[in-house]
Amino acid sequence: MGDNWIQKAVKHKGRVHRYIMREYGEDCFKEDGTIKMRCLEEAIEDVKARCEEHRTEQCLSLLRALYLARTLKKMHK
Repeated sequence: MGDNWIQKAVKHKGRVHRYIMREYGEDCFKEDGTIKMRCLEEAIEDVKARCEEHRTEQCLSLLRALYLARTLKKMHK
């Protein structure tokens, strides 16, 4: 790939952060502002259940963004 593949993979910066804040509140964030892993997993399960009912492009796009956030969070370790 290229040097900046992560920047090209993230189409809507802050989308996952705003979604978690709107749905789950400030309790899902650490002191430094990063998302707690348990909240990220919970959001993935909720969106996955919602996508089974409504297979819209927006729903699937949000699910892909959440998966990418989880993958990038694991890569950080």
